[in-house]
Amino acid sequence: MMKTIGYILVLLGLIGLAGAAGDCDGHCIERANDFDTFIFLSGLALVSILWGLGMIYLHNKYISK
Repeated sequence: MMKTIGYILVLLGLIGLAGAAGDCDGHCIERANDFDTFIFLSGLALVSILWGLGMIYLHNKYISK
């Protein structure tokens, strides 16, 4: 269960990191996120990825023996 939640956190973090800028390939740049919002969303996505990787690591270290 812990490994599954870890994989979900990593996947959601990658999706969040990919969409952090909030623009659509430069065609609607006026609706894109400002730099502060971009940094905030990227930080949250990186925390999610690291937390998920930590959960996967702990599962493999302690449970898969």
